[in-house]
Amino acid sequence: MTRAVLVSLATAFTVVVSTFAVDRLVAPSLWLAPVLATVLVMVGVLAVLRRWTRRGLVPSLGALLAAAVTITAWYAHDDALLGVLPTRAAIGTLDRLVHQGVAAIQVALPPIADVPGVGLLLTAGVAVLYLIADLLAVPGRAPAWAALPPLVLWALPVLLLAPVHSWTVVLAGAGFITMLATGAEAWREPGGRTSRRRMGALGVVTAAVLGVALVAAPWVLAIPSPVRWHAPAELADADATRLDLGLDLRADLNRPQDAVVMTYTGALPSQLGPLHAYTLTEFDGATWDRGSAGEWETVDGQVLWPGQVDTDEPRTVTITINDLGQDRLPIPGEPRLVDVDGQASYAPHTDEVRLDQAEPGELAYEVTVRPRDLTAADLRDLDPSTLDVDPALLRLPDTGYGADLTDLTREIVTDAGAQTPYEQLLAIQNYLRDPGVFTYTESVTSARTRDAVWDFLHDRRGYCVQFGTAMVMMARTLDLPARLAVGYLPGELTEQGTGRITAHQAHAWPQVLFPEVGWVRFEPTPGTQSGTAPSWAPEPQEESPEEATSAPAQTSEAEEETATASSSSAESAEETSEAGAAEADGLARSTSPLLGLVGAVVLLVVAAAVLLVRRRRARSSGDLETAWQQALGVVRAAGGHVPPGATPRAVVVVADEALATEPARAALRELATAVERSRYTRDGSDDAQRPGPQTVRGWVQVIRSSGRDRAGEATGAGSRDGRDRSKARASSR
Repeated sequence: MTRAVLVSLATAFTVVVSTFAVDRLVAPSLWLAPVLATVLVMVGVLAVLRRWTRRGLVPSLGALLAAAVTITAWYAHDDALLGVLPTRAAIGTLDRLVHQGVAAIQVALPPIADVPGVGLLLTAGVAVLYLIADLLAVPGRAPAWAALPPLVLWALPVLLLAPVHSWTVVLAGAGFITMLATGAEAWREPGGRTSRRRMGALGVVTAAVLGVALVAAPWVLAIPSPVRWHAPAELADADATRLDLGLDLRADLNRPQDAVVMTYTGALPSQLGPLHAYTLTEFDGATWDRGSAGEWETVDGQVLWPGQVDTDEPRTVTITINDLGQDRLPIPGEPRLVDVDGQASYAPHTDEVRLDQAEPGELAYEVTVRPRDLTAADLRDLDPSTLDVDPALLRLPDTGYGADLTDLTREIVTDAGAQTPYEQLLAIQNYLRDPGVFTYTESVTSARTRDAVWDFLHDRRGYCVQFGTAMVMMARTLDLPARLAVGYLPGELTEQGTGRITAHQAHAWPQVLFPEVGWVRFEPTPGTQSGTAPSWAPEPQEESPEEATSAPAQTSEAEEETATASSSSAESAEETSEAGAAEADGLARSTSPLLGLVGAVVLLVVAAAVLLVRRRRARSSGDLETAWQQALGVVRAAGGHVPPGATPRAVVVVADEALATEPARAALRELATAVERSRYTRDGSDDAQRPGPQTVRGWVQVIRSSGRDRAGEATGAGSRDGRDRSKARASSR
């Protein structure tokens, strides 16, 4: 196996492993098989063509065509000629899949698992990145630069703040080190021959480095970072409904433009309540992660609710989204029916509604809400800890602070005199909402521990993500199933009587599962940002006397709307950006195909530039280096001791003793001078000073003739010595 094949294989391994950096954004089931098939075909074509031709671009063009055929066979098999060759129908199918993938990237919530077009885009992107990396590593002889294309894949989780498996980091590093090792000259003898001893030593060093990295990576990644990275979407305009895949408690709240994201008619803000787009269960101590939504079922004609609930007095609300930025529809936290154009599905496990063929743009749908009319009396005697639930709803992150969090929670509920689970939850909510204890702020302090919730409870500063997460974790310490909902507050009423929700009203809040009634919202975020607490979870009377007075005064719509509006807009500032900044809004746009295309073009230009520079240097110095290695072989064969790494001048000194003729010594001096100029001047030898190929070959011929003469002399001398010894033995007899 040639070195070119080894470098190409190492590059392919690095690119494929780097693709796993996006597995939290695009499910591997959507891309793993086609990516492996395409890359393996490309590696095979490159290996075959490079044994057939030395032209650097010909094998790459062949690999590009092979990738196109493989992708066509995978995604448009039924329309392709012989199942593999592109036809007009096959190209049309691929075009439809590309458009489907682009639309899904803009609206689907990660991880995307059921849109073949996204898999096609990723497969094609990986093929292009591998081709560029291979061009840099093999024809360009720049394996270090070949690490740039895989960085495009790593940029996606970095920009979208998506977690990456530690083993992905380790294996990608292993691939990069292998690329450098296989592309290096360190494992060759000075004469150009492969040295097994050097290869073995290089392999041992590489294995040792990887072993240390494998052991150290999980520990290094677990160290809290004192620096907070803000995604580009945190600073971008938030004119769409997109909410990010997860919420980071370590991130500051950077407020985007407060654009109107949706309007509604048919209900007052207080009647509608918050609208959640999705719910989160998995928390690792710093960030929330979207898990599987479970089984999906049709939404047609059925009340969407995780359990059976008797409701009455339905209220129909028409919601209009100005620019759909995700495939989840914002829905009220009460039992409801959803009527929307197009196919929609419902996941009871997460209480989410998904639009199966979502596309960016305006969308209107109707929601018929059947409120449960919950009261404190309905919840007081219910015990959520008796339910048989998914263990994830009770799981605390393994950060080493679970016992401390449990002790603090017990202290809070004991001080409040809470006996029942409902009273305990109310005590936690009101403890967190107390402005004398906690401060609402858009900036969080740097990490002190591995547990962001414990840091928040110690610093007592944060926004809704911190408040909501803290209540979820504290509820779980009491064995009460809880999760975090992400969506929007109900906004405010306009002069035209239409409800309006802006980007600054994005919000996150805890939900607790109660027997018989289902999921119940609590509101631990301070009232100046989140409005009044739910009617079934009131604050202490003395803390909000005006609220207590105005709450029953529902006779005036204007008063109710004004109160809700003021609290909503105040809260909006926090919530919006918190869900939007903590993770989301325009992130999908950061991954637009246009940016990907621009990035690919830039990488292609860089690859071409490096390749041209390498070829220019190869033309100017390749013949010289080859000739120099041949000359070194002659000097060594003539008995000269040339240590590894010897400079050209040092070789000249040795050659003066080893070479038999003055013309050979003079030719070697000329060759050494040319090699010095090529190696040590800034841009190699100037054209006027660079020897031509015929001159170089002439030097080598003269040097070789001296080597043959010296070998002949040695042979003749050996023969004469042999004859003399024979005569001596004969005379002695």
